[in-house]
Amino acid sequence: MPICAHCGKRWSYRETLKKSFRIKMICAYCHEGNYYSARGRMKSTIIPVVVSPFILFSSILLDLSVTWVTVLAIVLLVIILSVTPFWIELSKEEEALW
Repeated sequence: MPICAHCGKRWSYRETLKKSFRIKMICAYCHEGNYYSARGRMKSTIIPVVVSPFILFSSILLDLSVTWVTVLAIVLLVIILSVTPFWIELSKEEEALW
């Protein structure tokens, strides 16, 4: 779980999941703004890049129907969204990726 870059308090899973879809995340304890760190954004970007080819190649190699590919994509999406709060790292300022 992420730790506030200002006050050092660890956020709960539920708080993190709700706030993870925003660019600026407000801490529930100190009410300061937190941003995704560059390292955390890189981690969250790598996952879809790895999962997308997996879905594509598994559908080709296993000759899966569109229905099964859709089910596989939905299951993987739910898994990715449920573990995303564990990968989030916060910083006090918005950091550039380069």
